[in-house]
Amino acid sequence: MGHAVSIPSLEHYTASELEAAKSWPAVDRYLGFLARNPKTDSHTEAPQASVDNDLAKNLRLRRHRAWTESALALFHNRATDRDVCAYWSQAATRHIREAALACGFKSLGISVLALGKLGADELNLSSDVDLIFLADDERTDEALEQQTRAAKSFIKLLSETDEWGFCHRVDVTIRPGGPQSPLVPTISQFQNHYGYHGEVWERLALIRLQPISLEKNRPEDRLNDRESEVQKFSNGFSFRRHLDYSVLEELRLLLSRIRSEHQPRTDGSLHLKLQAGCIRDLELFTHALLCIHGGRRPELRTRSTEDALSGLAKAGLMSHEECQFLIQTYWKYRGIENRLQAFADEQTYKVTNPEDIVEIQTRASRVQALSESSFPPLKTATLPSLEHLVESGFDLNTATDALNELQASKALSKKSERDERERTLFLSEFLEDLAKTAGDRNLGLGLLVDFVKATRAKATLFSLLNREPTLRRQLVRLFSESPWAGNILSSRPELLDSLLLRQDINLREEFELNGDMAQALENLAERRLTGELVAILHFLETRDLEACTENLTNLADQIVADLMYLSAKEIGCEPLGVVALGKWGGRELGVRSDLDFIFFTSSSPTAEQQRLARRFLNRMTEAHRGGSLYAVDMRLRPSGHAGPMLVQEESLVTHLNGQAEAWERQSWLRARSVPGLPHPIPPSIKSTILARGLSPEDKLHLSEIALKLFKPIPTKSKRTLVDLKLTHGGLAPIEFAAQIAILQDGTALASTIGTNSPSGLETSTRSMVQFLEEQSVSNREDWKQLGPRLREVHGWIRSLEQAARITGDSTGSVLHLESSEFTRLAHLVVKDQTSSAPVNETLASEILATLDEVAKSLQRLGR
Repeated sequence: MGHAVSIPSLEHYTASELEAAKSWPAVDRYLGFLARNPKTDSHTEAPQASVDNDLAKNLRLRRHRAWTESALALFHNRATDRDVCAYWSQAATRHIREAALACGFKSLGISVLALGKLGADELNLSSDVDLIFLADDERTDEALEQQTRAAKSFIKLLSETDEWGFCHRVDVTIRPGGPQSPLVPTISQFQNHYGYHGEVWERLALIRLQPISLEKNRPEDRLNDRESEVQKFSNGFSFRRHLDYSVLEELRLLLSRIRSEHQPRTDGSLHLKLQAGCIRDLELFTHALLCIHGGRRPELRTRSTEDALSGLAKAGLMSHEECQFLIQTYWKYRGIENRLQAFADEQTYKVTNPEDIVEIQTRASRVQALSESSFPPLKTATLPSLEHLVESGFDLNTATDALNELQASKALSKKSERDERERTLFLSEFLEDLAKTAGDRNLGLGLLVDFVKATRAKATLFSLLNREPTLRRQLVRLFSESPWAGNILSSRPELLDSLLLRQDINLREEFELNGDMAQALENLAERRLTGELVAILHFLETRDLEACTENLTNLADQIVADLMYLSAKEIGCEPLGVVALGKWGGRELGVRSDLDFIFFTSSSPTAEQQRLARRFLNRMTEAHRGGSLYAVDMRLRPSGHAGPMLVQEESLVTHLNGQAEAWERQSWLRARSVPGLPHPIPPSIKSTILARGLSPEDKLHLSEIALKLFKPIPTKSKRTLVDLKLTHGGLAPIEFAAQIAILQDGTALASTIGTNSPSGLETSTRSMVQFLEEQSVSNREDWKQLGPRLREVHGWIRSLEQAARITGDSTGSVLHLESSEFTRLAHLVVKDQTSSAPVNETLASEILATLDEVAKSLQRLGR
């Protein structure tokens, strides 16, 4: 249970205060019992003993003392209602522990699990204690009989009334399978019931499950193996990893049933627990939000109602003002409840005081409004007809096949009527949104069919999309414009949670807690896919290339840093440095790009660090549900494929000073250290690269590379394929020209870096071109004249490349100008589509003309 709470003991009250409190009959009765045994101590636990009259009597007396201290604190306002509930919960826990030990639970291998208000440390003064008993799977019939007898003795010891009253009413009907199931189920029976037959109300109930230790003063987080296994299973059952809005639908129906059975009373009284907006509504509302969001937010996994509400506010799932209102209301209700029940120690919720009724009704109306805003009313819809789809612009054959497939894929669930309604509503609204899109409707319709079939028509998914129209519209955009994104979401629908929540799990903290590398790797793979989907969505909506590549670069930085940290923890050594190269180093990483990098260390690498490098590469490239984290390219390490994976600083500087060829030094102009990792490359590395300049042999070698690497611009008769990267005037020639120009004047530029230029020499191509525009030492006026246009065109071609990867199935830079993918790309990027020429012809002509223009500019710059 939680931290110990103290309230005033009996000895702190005067005789007149005790006499006044006897106006509550239960206080009068229990003070009478205690007067016959004045030495009873509510905090003392008797040694383990057999079940006899003395034990029963002592348990009851200790119970009466703790109960009376709680009631006196309420009567004289000596403690808050929260502290009184916590104090009474901890007293009940002591009594349960003592009874369980006396009945042989420890020796028989029986665990006791608390649920309900006792599990939350919020037990009221006349509440039942909800318990589940649990045993290991391997037990004989004889052991089962012994455990059952012990459990019955335990219930009798606590619940039976004699001349000394009773101790606690024990309710075990909430156990797996209910009253007809074994009194002491096994772990497997527990898991099988909830895993295969568990209802939503049971998911909410297990949120407050808490093992009761049979060892006094044992820390709360030190569970035995049986308790630990059950707690882990219960967390997984209650707190689903993926958003499940069907919980809200189930609760809406549950609340409707409760309210229909407990209508407002005609005698003017009020039922504090079951009337709309009262205790049950508030608890269900709170636990529903925990159930929905707790799987991805571990900080929301709490048994305490107040802590739950505070956590929901911190997570942005309710406002601070709503949180404070609900907390105050909850304890107001519990205070009235405690005083009602403390009067005669009876389980009653009937409120008759007019002032209390007025305040409760005022608060309840607002609680009900907050609750029902989360339990939306039912909506219904029907699938559109074939004629309607064709009129909306869908192809007849595509629409016919799609409708047949969609009608055949019914919702799979035990609650088929509810879930079929959710499925039909989703399909109807999705098709309506798809008909309005500017994208490829037929592509979107085909991917919708794949999505529904691949996800097996899961009702929870439809509930989510029906309650998040923005997410549904984003799905429409992705399906109608990006086959890659559509296929990813069809196979991994749980990624929709991440698209909606846009939040990251702190993998390092989670790994420190559970040490589960497999789960950490799945989380990293999910983060990569989600990050790319978010970047794609943002690019499709804004066409902002810089934001897209910046986000993808930061995503790769985070994933690599986290993977290095996790891998180093596995090996047991310090993380390595990682130097990003290529587009990643230039902060120009695109969709579905690979990573160019080397491992880096300041001193000679150890055997452990070599092992870490290999482990990291294995983790990076091994298959996960969404594929590998990234494809890896390490060809740019010194000495190429034959060189070591792990580069030491002194060796790198020596290589760049002497042996590195000109093309290597070009590549290293894009080098940068991945943030968050040790062993950064020294700031002087750029000066080292530049200081050698370019010799005549270097220039000749670079010219030969360009001649072999770059392709001619297609002529009108052979314009089927265009390589945006390697064609003259494309991305690589622009990058090549800027890097050569910087190296050529490297000796002069080396001493100016960071002093004379407003922009400085950064690693992106845009920055390099701008650097050349601003550096008068280059003696190249042509760069000042042509640079701005080169930067503009380089950005435009990169944007085309990214759009092509998003709208097509290729990860490369080659455009098939006569393909349907190119036509889709043209519809996406051509701004003026009013021309009489086909849109794909318009874009093809613009691309070829731009490449020709840039090729001529580069030729001028290279003279």
